[in-house]
Amino acid sequence: TGVSFEPLITALGVPNLLRVLAALMLEQRVIFTGSQWGLISTCAHAALLLLYPLKWQHIFIPVLPLSMLSYACAPMPFVLGLLSKHLPQLQAEPTEQVLLVHLESGRIEGEPAVLAASQFPKPYRDTLTSTLQRLMRSARSTRLDNLAVSEAVLQAMVRLLGDYRYFVRRAERGRQPRPGELHPAFDETGFMDSAHHLVKPFLQSLRASQLFEAFINEHISMTDEARRQSAFERACAGLPSDLVPP
Repeated sequence: TGVSFEPLITALGVPNLLRVLAALMLEQRVIFTGSQWGLISTCAHAALLLLYPLKWQHIFIPVLPLSMLSYACAPMPFVLGLLSKHLPQLQAEPTEQVLLVHLESGRIEGEPAVLAASQFPKPYRDTLTSTLQRLMRSARSTRLDNLAVSEAVLQAMVRLLGDYRYFVRRAERGRQPRPGELHPAFDETGFMDSAHHLVKPFLQSLRASQLFEAFINEHISMTDEARRQSAFERACAGLPSDLVPP
């Protein structure tokens, strides 16, 4: 894709990066802001790439002109990029439950409920934080290893979501889900009940998202060939993920 994770991680640091990732997974309204369009767009694209195997399903405008500022008042999830000089105009708009990501200061701003929800679940957060911080230390003498960052986040996603495979009723895989519903072959109750108690609240929130619905329905309906080609499915099976460097 040609997108580097280095500007995003350098701008935010690992803890705030994971807060942004959690916010996106839970379909919060996120606005990236800075003084340069190039940095804003690069960071917004990089953040959405880190969602894999989840895929953003909503409004994405990495370069939001002032004439379209009303999009920041939309009642649905969005990811927007905004020049910091336009923040006074944004503050005059009736926005609700927005997570502001200040790329130049590395600060994240939002209502208490939004900030409280933006937490990647323990214990996976601790492991991922340690791995990404080690990669950042190594990057002091060279460029950040984009592929290693992708692999680290992918492994966290495998631990969080990979057990879905054990809760698929194979006899029902051929059925098609109704619009807005999970695949009928998915044993949602079994999947949730099996989750670690520290992870379950996050998964229950994630369950309400279109990202989770699309992920489950896509992966249950995958052909064998598509499954062999999927970096996520390969990682779940303990095979090399064969990720392509971003």
